[in-house]
Amino acid sequence: LKWSKERYNSLIFIDLNGTLTDTAHEKFKPYKYGLQEIDLDAIPVFNDAIQFIDDTRNLGYQPIIISDSHPKYVNKIAQNIIGSIPSVCLADKPNIEKISSYIYSESTLSNLFVDRDNFIMIGDSWLDIELGRRLNIRTVLTQF
Repeated sequence: LKWSKERYNSLIFIDLNGTLTDTAHEKFKPYKYGLQEIDLDAIPVFNDAIQFIDDTRNLGYQPIIISDSHPKYVNKIAQNIIGSIPSVCLADKPNIEKISSYIYSESTLSNLFVDRDNFIMIGDSWLDIELGRRLNIRTVLTQF
């Protein structure tokens, strides 16, 4: 999915594992690495995570999942559980190359990125926060 330039004027990059989903346990690794087909019923979502995504949309933010996990895992969760939001997979956090490429692939998005106050990075680990710092955007370290 691409982000919706008509509706949103700010973006929230949000980590998936440990931020929206409670998937730190070893049993989720085959899903995250794309080695096993994901069982959506087995993915625990943190309380109020989906409500948080809905609230951010209502406030004019476009949430975008940023994850180091495999697209077969991330995209299925983003589409079917979280609510059809765009995602960047295999991000290799905290390196900014893949995220920068995503931002600059769309002219409206890259124009929005000129004012870094239009972006926020939310995550549960130092990798998420360091990614935000390297992009020179605001960061939030959290747990749902």
